Amino acid sequence: MLRQRALCLLTWLLLLPTTGWCCTPVIESISAARGVEGSQQAAAAHPATGWVPVTLPDRWSQRWPGHDGTVWYRIDWHSDCTQRAGPPSLVIESIVMAGAVYSNDDLLWADLQLDEPMSRSWNMPRHWILPGSGLRPGRNTLWFKVQGHGQPSQGLGLVHLLDAPQAHALMDSLQLHRRTMFTVSLTLSLAMGGMFAGMWLFYRRRAEHGWFALTSFAWAGFIWNVLATDTWPFPDTQTLMRANTLALLAYAYCFRMFVLRLLVKAPSTRQTRAMAALGGMGAASILLSPQALLASIISINALVAVGAFIMTCLELIVRSAHRANARNRPFAIVALVFLFAAAHDLLAVNGLLYTRGAYAPIAGIALSLVISIVLAARVARNMRRVERFSQRLNAAVETACTDLEISLRQERELAIANSRLKERLQMSYDLHDSLGAALGRAIALAEQPRHGTGRSDDARHLSTLRSLRDDLRQIIDSGTATDPVPPQTPTDWLAPVRHRFSTLFDELDIHSRWQVPAHWDVPPDARQCLEMKRLLEEALTNVIKHADARNVDVTLHIPMPGALELRIEDDGVGFDAPHVRQHGAGLGMHSMQARAGALGGELQIQSRAGHTRISLHLRDVQHALKTEPQAC
Repeated sequence: MLRQRALCLLTWLLLLPTTGWCCTPVIESISAARGVEGSQQAAAAHPATGWVPVTLPDRWSQRWPGHDGTVWYRIDWHSDCTQRAGPPSLVIESIVMAGAVYSNDDLLWADLQLDEPMSRSWNMPRHWILPGSGLRPGRNTLWFKVQGHGQPSQGLGLVHLLDAPQAHALMDSLQLHRRTMFTVSLTLSLAMGGMFAGMWLFYRRRAEHGWFALTSFAWAGFIWNVLATDTWPFPDTQTLMRANTLALLAYAYCFRMFVLRLLVKAPSTRQTRAMAALGGMGAASILLSPQALLASIISINALVAVGAFIMTCLELIVRSAHRANARNRPFAIVALVFLFAAAHDLLAVNGLLYTRGAYAPIAGIALSLVISIVLAARVARNMRRVERFSQRLNAAVETACTDLEISLRQERELAIANSRLKERLQMSYDLHDSLGAALGRAIALAEQPRHGTGRSDDARHLSTLRSLRDDLRQIIDSGTATDPVPPQTPTDWLAPVRHRFSTLFDELDIHSRWQVPAHWDVPPDARQCLEMKRLLEEALTNVIKHADARNVDVTLHIPMPGALELRIEDDGVGFDAPHVRQHGAGLGMHSMQARAGALGGELQIQSRAGHTRISLHLRDVQHALKTEPQAC
């Protein structure tokens, strides 16, 4: 009352030139009585007995333990002013949980729901100007009907009777501390939670972002209980109380995990499981507790959650003092502020300290801002690192591309050189196999005795030159033709070779046999035909030059569908086949091995005195066609 009179005096001194005498109503007594149980009409009436003096703010659970229902409050007041600017204003800081207000016998206001699900006026300050028509000279009475089923702190908050300017100033202060700050904290928590949840979803390795998002959402859920004026979306007040306590537990647990991620990156499995088990037991006790024990269970879990939060803040402060965690010192400073706010609000909740508003939302706003700024700074620092790395990577890629371009150019030049070398090598094979065979035949004819042949030297030399010319023309044509036509039948393929070598074999007194199938099973292409012909010519030339044979068999047959086998056999002196395969003696043998490899086939050589066999096996002509599509 002294404070009110002092405020009134100050207002009078400031407004004396423009206003009349300031008059503050005087409250004579405040008393409370339990409501009458029974019919609805009886419950709506003022109790006739049972009134006891109380002081505001009042919690009737301390006076009437176990009482759950209605309590009436009576405030008698009077005004000793002789001159007034208007009727006084009534300001109520809180009604826990719902209620109705009467001036004398006139209803000023009532909550929308006085029974379950009740309206929630516990953090909603209210203001009315008392109707002058209902006021009496001298003593007046204010009646407050308060409903508080199952609440841990049921009762009536402070009540003020003030002049209009004072009432408006008080309401502005109450709205700021009890509504606006919580609304800002709720909005900021949802915004920060959504932003960091998105960051975590796109980059799961930063688990602290996910835990901070969950912490923000849990805090928003807890603050919603402060701002809600009804129980939606829950069916009744008790269910909302359970949900609100679960949100507080979730906030303490998620904040603990967030701090651990900041300090040690990866908490131990034992510690994480212990925290999860403790939180799970608390949640189970809240969800499964009977109605009679709900208030006690909620109080115990709230104390556990607050205690866990305080311990986490202390751990953050202590461990951030070390040099290894120096980057977390901004969090530690805000945690220290939050500890002060938590201590203040705990004293206020337990009635040990009066305050117009809680400090938790202010500390929550500061904590959210600091955490957001620090985490955002870390993200920005990482992005700058990524940008610098990207620049270095781009420079390295450009250098690598330049080096690769040079390497590809060198490789291309090397490939061209290798191609030319292969062409020259192929030309040497062709010259050796074709012209060498022709020269071998010419030399063999020249060494034969000329009597009885019926041919002149000029004719023999002319025949040799024509053969050389034909072989050279065939080499040139095979190297320049773009779309050669393969022989239609095996007989057509073998005919030129048989014609050239049969005459020579006859003159050398060598008996030759030629066996080929009538048709191709899978026709080889022109390149394959040429390679097989060159291999056959080289083998027959070796027979003439080295074998000293009397019989030669040339066989081409089809051992299975899609396969070919070319076999050359003679009864000459033979040679050391393993030595030839191992050391590659002789250009002719090397040429045959190379042609067999180009065909994708296998060359087998078996030789002993009196019998030599050279076999070319093509297992899959069709596959060879697919892998060697180039034409001769």
